[in-house]
Amino acid sequence: MRLLLTIVLVAAGLFLVQPSRGEDKVARQPVIVELFTSEGCSSCPRADELLAEFLHKQPVEGAQIIPLAFHVDYWNRLGWTDRFSDPKFTARQQAYAQAMKLRSMYTPQMVVDGRQEFVGSDGEAARKAIGEASRERKGDVTLTLDGNRIHVQVSNLVSKQECEALLAITEDDLQSDVRHGENAGHKLAHVAVVRRLIPLGKAHGVEGSADWELAVDRDWNPQKIRLVAFIQEANHGPILGAAGIPLQK
Repeated sequence: MRLLLTIVLVAAGLFLVQPSRGEDKVARQPVIVELFTSEGCSSCPRADELLAEFLHKQPVEGAQIIPLAFHVDYWNRLGWTDRFSDPKFTARQQAYAQAMKLRSMYTPQMVVDGRQEFVGSDGEAARKAIGEASRERKGDVTLTLDGNRIHVQVSNLVSKQECEALLAITEDDLQSDVRHGENAGHKLAHVAVVRRLIPLGKAHGVEGSADWELAVDRDWNPQKIRLVAFIQEANHGPILGAAGIPLQK
């Protein structure tokens, strides 16, 4: 992907820039729901379906669910190469395993706001965790888009720990005809597939902004792309604020 990124860091905090296209006025608390999944895993399609349900139905009162589907690459050696997989996503899952003191990684796995993890197809556990996360105090993150220029504004972060700002570029309504591996013969559907996860810089819980320009890969559908900015405590700690917008209306 051709991504031109200019970041301005100041002693007081982190500066991000976002396009002005109107703010979401829905009175819901943003909650990041990460799903670690793979097209080579036979138990993952149910979790993928659950993530799509969360995206389209928003079933948890008080929560604005922002899904992120990270396709890991360690299933690729077992008969089917997931075209959406990336070793960086596997590394993110491994970092969560270390932070949460898990014995091993597995799929499907959901992580809610960097706070709780569980089997990704467990709808009851997911709704409970999302509800609890929606009641946590969050900082303010606004995300706007003006042409290909993105602006993110961050303020009122509640943590005194070092934090990291990240940008996820996701794509919805993707399908694959799986020919080998555990899901051979099935057509799989995906939402919120993370195409890129971009570290933007670090902050210490004050406020700030930054500018960058975005170019979309030619094999992505711009009408299905969403931009998600979120702030996370260092070492894969809790997510302290988030915002998401479509690339195109």
